[in-house]
Amino acid sequence: MSWRKIMPAMLLLVVLLLPIHALAVDFMIPEVTIDAYLQSNGDVEVTERHTYVFKGEFNGVTRELIPKEGAEIAQFSATENGKGLTVESENGLYKIFRKGRDERVIVELRYQIRNAMEKYEDGAQFYWPFFDRRNETTYGDMKIFIHPPAIADEVLYLGYDAAYDKAVLESGGVVAFLMREVWAGNNGDIRVVYEPSLFPTIAERQGMIRPEMIAEENRLAEEEASYVAKQQRTEALGSVGIPVASGLLLTLFSFVTVLARRKKREAREEIGHSGSVVPVQRMSIPATISFTNGGVHTSEATAAALLDLVRNGYVEQLTDQKFKLISRNVAHSHEKVLIDLLFNEIGSGTHFEISDLEKYTKIERNHLTYRQSMSSWKEAVAEEVKSRELIENRTKFRLGVAFLGVVFGLATFQFAMYGSFGHTVVAAVFTLTALLFAMFYQPKNQRGTQIIEEWRQLQGMFNKFNLDEWNRLSTEDKFRAYTYGIGVKNKNFDKHFSEFADSERRTARRDSTSGSNDFVFFEPMLISSSFQSANTAVSTSDSSSSSSSSGGGTGGGGGGSGAF
Repeated sequence: MSWRKIMPAMLLLVVLLLPIHALAVDFMIPEVTIDAYLQSNGDVEVTERHTYVFKGEFNGVTRELIPKEGAEIAQFSATENGKGLTVESENGLYKIFRKGRDERVIVELRYQIRNAMEKYEDGAQFYWPFFDRRNETTYGDMKIFIHPPAIADEVLYLGYDAAYDKAVLESGGVVAFLMREVWAGNNGDIRVVYEPSLFPTIAERQGMIRPEMIAEENRLAEEEASYVAKQQRTEALGSVGIPVASGLLLTLFSFVTVLARRKKREAREEIGHSGSVVPVQRMSIPATISFTNGGVHTSEATAAALLDLVRNGYVEQLTDQKFKLISRNVAHSHEKVLIDLLFNEIGSGTHFEISDLEKYTKIERNHLTYRQSMSSWKEAVAEEVKSRELIENRTKFRLGVAFLGVVFGLATFQFAMYGSFGHTVVAAVFTLTALLFAMFYQPKNQRGTQIIEEWRQLQGMFNKFNLDEWNRLSTEDKFRAYTYGIGVKNKNFDKHFSEFADSERRTARRDSTSGSNDFVFFEPMLISSSFQSANTAVSTSDSSSSSSSSGGGTGGGGGGSGAF
């Protein structure tokens, strides 16, 4: 299959599936005209006129000319309205300097191609790639004219890819390739054969070129006919397959939605019978936060994990910023990891202060240890969640959906290859939908759904809590509700934080004579922001990489256009 047909489709997929990178210079090339004047000695004098339309500032334009094997580019020059422009060249890339802003610029390029032609017993051939896959700019309207050194009668011509079936024979033997729009990243070799007598000084090679040209014409015509037939079959397949696939996906998602709603309804009915405001403890608060927050671990979740150590009696809160280690005999591995990080690595072994965290992460050599410890803590929290078996095993179902995604993907490329762009877009959406669903669909079982609904109901009640309702809760329930509210960063809970905290502090002062001070609030924003600052300090920036592509023109030649 020719690149002329495949490349536009592939570029469409790139636009659909990949992010778009902004160009440094905003421009377009609406028109390009190339005149190639063949010389009797086999050289070619070329004149190119490129029309650029710039938006914003620019410094110049570029033209890449990579000669095919055995040929050479020479005497390159550039002008605008007859005025010469400065040119720099390196490895086939010519930079033409011409500063401006918001302009329409017409640049004329002149150069010579030495040893550009091959002469055989029955004809002399000019077979050349004026651009190839290396070209990064779309040409709005491209015309290429091939001028023989004298009037020619026996002319054969052929275009490949973007130039296929775009040539017409004009008077005197001039061949015009009227290609119109040429997409970036496309090939477009042109090939013309004239009678050998027009090139008397070129050394003649053994063999015949005209039978080869005729065979190439027949081959491309057969490919085109085959392509059209397959295109029609593909269009017919899409007309039937797309509605069927739509119905299949709709049925699939309807089935999943009905199951999920049924689980939620049953869970809510069970919650209504319990009469409890704060859910029963089914796993640790950090694990609960992770599970109900989609596995996302925030700085607020880390602050809540520290407070949960206080709730469980492993750590004593001395002040808003100072904590004392009471016991290392913890129930969960993630609690041990957090204690080791905060008290052993950052603190003194028995005490930890929030200010220690900032001091620790200011030292760059500590960053790796901190990242590894936080990663281990998150993994240990996830392991506890996993051990509770709250997710249904739907492996076979997900594999089935993934198989559908693969089928849709194959159909996407089939539609793209044969120019059915509407079906390509729809099939690409189906592909992404199915594959993403197969990757991330992990339905909660009935117990997991109940946990989600219990804590979701509590979050909804945070906005309705008043002091009387709050004070009716047990200290344990207050502590768990408060810790969870911090960890999920519930905005409604934040509104009442100061009111609840003042109430608890007043209660603590009244009970101080009896030595009872079971529940001491600390400022969650202070702790959360400290962990956020620490995470930011040790984060590493993503590295970027660049790649280059090789040309695809005949004989390794080609090139393209651009600006800077």
